[in-house]
Formats: sequence, structure tokens, C-alpha cells
Amino acid sequence: MVNARTIVSSRRFRRRGIEGALWWGLPAHEEAPRPGLAGLAGALGLALVTAAGTGAARVLSPQLPDGWEDGAIVIATDSGARYLSSGGILHPLTTLAAAYLLYPEGLETHALPASRLADVPRGVPVGIPGAPDSLPSAAELRDPWLVACPATVTASREDDKENMQGTATPLSLAASAPLPEYRGAVLVRTPGILWLIATGQRYRVDIPEAAFRSEFPGLPVFEAPPAWVELWAEGPPLTPLQVPTVGEPAGYLPGIGEARVGDLVAFADSAGTRTWFQISSGGVLEPLSPTAFHLYRLSEQSARARVYALDPAARAHLNFRETGPGAGWPGDLTALTDPAAGAATETADPGSARVCAAFHAGHSFLAHVPESPLSHAGAALVASTDAGSATLLQGSTPVAITDLDRLRRAANWENITPLELPPAWRILLPNPATLLSVDALCTDPQGTTRTDIAACTRHRP
Repeated sequence: MVNARTIVSSRRFRRRGIEGALWWGLPAHEEAPRPGLAGLAGALGLALVTAAGTGAARVLSPQLPDGWEDGAIVIATDSGARYLSSGGILHPLTTLAAAYLLYPEGLETHALPASRLADVPRGVPVGIPGAPDSLPSAAELRDPWLVACPATVTASREDDKENMQGTATPLSLAASAPLPEYRGAVLVRTPGILWLIATGQRYRVDIPEAAFRSEFPGLPVFEAPPAWVELWAEGPPLTPLQVPTVGEPAGYLPGIGEARVGDLVAFADSAGTRTWFQISSGGVLEPLSPTAFHLYRLSEQSARARVYALDPAARAHLNFRETGPGAGWPGDLTALTDPAAGAATETADPGSARVCAAFHAGHSFLAHVPESPLSHAGAALVASTDAGSATLLQGSTPVAITDLDRLRRAANWENITPLELPPAWRILLPNPATLLSVDALCTDPQGTTRTDIAACTRHRP
């Protein structure tokens, strides 16, 4: 029979079982985790430690400058690496000109240690292959010079041998620093034609080269393609001077007697310099420039001409014309064979000179360059046939620009007017291999706008 003691003992056993189940869980039964006071306290402690660490890092680590996130060139001082910031991302910058295109309103530059940039995200490189790293200043573009060099001036060939084969040597067109003017004349062989370049013009020489050089032996001679010769306006051809009615009676002249058409009269000044005249019909004396005199000597008629040397006082008794034959020819080629007054002293030596065509201030002229390589240190902004476009020529490297207005703002070119070239010079401009434009920067090979450069979506025109 169950007594009271047994009942009390049984109740105590069941109570201990319930307490154990609540504390340890039911046997062989998975229970969901329950947050307890200890777990809550641990989470709060971890949050406090993290917040304290972040605040300490902000205090201990220098911050990036204001406004660095967009439109800034950032240079790592440790390595020299350059970046363009766009949308909070640093893009490796391969050409500075690309940054000017994307941010024509202006760029800031920051030089920072690499450690301060370590946590900034990096993006894809920004640049155009083949584009110049930097752009010339407005001062460099304000007074442009262009130079076209065909070949080195060579020594003359044997006088008894003609060489009219010309050359296929390509021209080298470049923007250059200012060069001294070559104040002389040169003979240029092109295929089938001999040319004289002098006084800013080209003259076709319709005289055998050996004969022509016998009268003007100091002229340098070289070979060039026809396109180089066409850089100058064409003057009248140089031919042996012919005199109509040569040999016919011209009447009686004081100090001469019975004169004939085509005879020559010379007056010498106190220095011994002769001035030449030719007797024409009616006994009138026509002046001969030194060039015309030498070209008359190359004609068959000159062999029959008589020469009279008169005292200057005899001029008062003779009749003269103001102009003579050979209008439009260079006045004195003999003086142009020694151009040392405007160039280096070695210019007169054909074997040690280099002559190029130069274009400056709207004119073509000969420029003297020593035999050492030409330093193409100049830059020129050449006008294009399309509005808003131009070609940037730095040295001999051309780059096409289609977004000229954007670059003008960014590079401070507002007061620079692109150079207008004559057609003969324009055809020498090489075809640009590189296009400097926003499209070239922000369009992928499939023709869609790049989204991995923030400026391409927010700064496109």
C-alpha cells in the first residue's frame, strides 16, 4: 500500500525530470538555437569594438582630398603611376589627352602616396593607342611652321652627263621650330624635268643641265619628287634668250658707230661691276639683268654679238628703255648661288647642305638645315575640311581630332585658329593613324557605349 512518503518522493522525481528536460533538451531531439543573454551580450561587445576600430582608422589614416572622386588626375608619388578618377574609381591613364576629352571643363591634379590609394577601387585603363601623351600649349601652336624635306643636297654630276631620272624619295612633312631662311637658289631634278627654285617661285629650266650649270656653277642640285616642286608658284620658264631681228642694223650710236641688233654694251662702275645692255631695233638700249645676260650667252645668237665697253659718261648720249627681256625671271642668279648672308657659311657647298621647303605665315620658301637630323620640335593645328575637326601635327606624327571644341576648352586653345594650308601642302599631310575623340574613348568594338567608365555615360556630348 502506497503511503504518503512514497507519493512525495515520486513527485520530486518528476519535477527534477522536467527541470532537466528544460535545461538539457529532450533526448535524441534537435532544437532550434535560442538567443540567450550571453549571446546578446557578445554581439553588443563585437559591435562596439568594430565601431571603435573604424573611428580609430579614420583618425590615424590620412583622407583623400575633396573632389578626388571625379575629374581628377591622381599620381602615385611612389611609382609615378597616373590615374583618372571617374565615378569614384581610379582608371590607369595611358594618355593625358584622353582625360582632356572626357573632362573638357577642367581637371585637378593630386599627387598622393600609393598607401593612400590602396583601398580605392581600380577600373579599366583610359587612353587611345597611338595618341599623344600630352597636348601642346597654346604658345606652341600660335606661330606654326611646316617643313617638307625631300633629300640631301648632292654634289653636281659630271657636266657632260645628263641626269633627269628624278627620284621616288617620299617627302617628310613635319611641324618644326623656326628655321633660318635659305637665301639662295637650288636646281631640282624631277622625272624628265629640271627645275630652279628661287625667290619663292619655281622655274622650269628648258636648257640642258650641263649648259645651264656652266653659266651658274655654284647652284646646289638635288633630286626630289614633283610634289615637292609644286609647293611653289610657277614662274616663266628659263630658256636661252632669243632676240628678234638679231644682226640687223640699229643705226649710228655715239661711242659705238654703226650698231647691230643684239650687240651688247657694258658700263662699269668704280668698283668694276658691269651693267649690261642689249641694243634693240632703233638703237635703243634695253637693260639685261645678270640672269638674262647669262641666258643670252646660252643662245646661238650671242656668238654673233659684238661687245662694247663704254665709259659711264657716254650714257648721256644714248637712249634707254626701262625694262628689258626676261621679265619675271630671277634678277641675279649668280648672287643666289652664294646665300651665306642668310644661312650658315657652309650653305654654298652643295655637299654639306640640306635644303627643305618651309611654310610659314602663308608663304613657301627655302629653309636651310645642316646635314644633322632635323629636330621636329614644333607643333601645328591644321584645319580640316570638316567643321569642328582638325589635324594635330606634333613633329611628323599626325593625329585627327573630331571633338576640337572640347579640346579647345580643356587645353586652353580658345584663341588658336587652325592653320589653313594651300592644296599643294595639304596633300603632303600624312593620313592620321589615330583618332582623338570621345567616340574613340567611349565606344567598344561592338559600337556600344562603354559603361565601365563613368565619364563615358555622364560627359558625352
